[in-house]
Amino acid sequence: MRVLFFGTAEFGVPVLQAVFNSEHTVTGAVTNPDRPVGRGLKLTQPPVKMEALRMGLPVYQPERLDDAFFMKMRDISPDIGLVAAYGKLIKKKFLDLPQNGFINVHPSLLPLYRGPSPVHQPLLRGDSTTGVTIIRLTEDMDAGPVILQEETSIRSDENAGALHDRLALLGGKLAVRGLGLIKEDRAEFREQDNSKAVYCKKIHKEDACIRWDRPAEEIVRFVRAMTPYPGAYTFSGNDGRRIKVSDVAEVSFGSGDTVPGTVIEASDKEGITVAVQDGSVRIIRLAPAGSRRMTSQEFVMGASVEKGDRLVSEQQGPDRDCKQD
Repeated sequence: MRVLFFGTAEFGVPVLQAVFNSEHTVTGAVTNPDRPVGRGLKLTQPPVKMEALRMGLPVYQPERLDDAFFMKMRDISPDIGLVAAYGKLIKKKFLDLPQNGFINVHPSLLPLYRGPSPVHQPLLRGDSTTGVTIIRLTEDMDAGPVILQEETSIRSDENAGALHDRLALLGGKLAVRGLGLIKEDRAEFREQDNSKAVYCKKIHKEDACIRWDRPAEEIVRFVRAMTPYPGAYTFSGNDGRRIKVSDVAEVSFGSGDTVPGTVIEASDKEGITVAVQDGSVRIIRLAPAGSRRMTSQEFVMGASVEKGDRLVSEQQGPDRDCKQD
């Protein structure tokens, strides 16, 4: 089939690669416009655009899916549209244009975790499994009928970045299978049970501040879910410096009645251990503002942190960056 691909973010790249290397023909890639990124606001191409150009595919970057692009899409004349992390809602007149409509690759076990943060949510909630669902795309967000769904276990040491990459590869495999079923007129569409739908919001940088007054297990899950993006962080109670935390572990090191966030161990052998609501966690890796990522042992050797210091959930002074619930 002639497939018009809609995708922007990194998740879409393995999906595009899988379809490109299949029996189907990718007629082009529709992606968001280049955007300024980083402190230097350098104009940056979306990951899907970079991969599509490498493949020699036509790339379309409409700011809006308007009448002009509708006419362009009609000229392209795809048999089907395929969406993976595109980032824009697609109106019904576009969905109805291809003979076979649109299908969407969603990294959760729908109707669980509809919305923009389906990779983070199972880690935050402590789920043991997640998966990928292929649905027929409708105007209602992530609510279309299911074509294929595959479950996968979440590894105990897996953060959001590793899980994202694994689900993207699985999504590419399922997308090719789904396209094949539709081409052969063998696809069965199963309506979702909307009464079981769970919605998740977009996660912003300010949502990634660590609350040390939470249970240890919850903090471990939180850091995994926020790594690598947007990146869990805390603040030094000494100088207000932001510290990004990328790996922690629950430990049996006692904290007694110590105030959560208090450093109860700081050594070049064991690194940094912090008191939390019901015990303690050990920081494995971190990155102080303006510095590279390092082990907490390295941080202890190079910084003035010692037992009794505090890590806090809001910056001291007027610039308070962490929202408190």
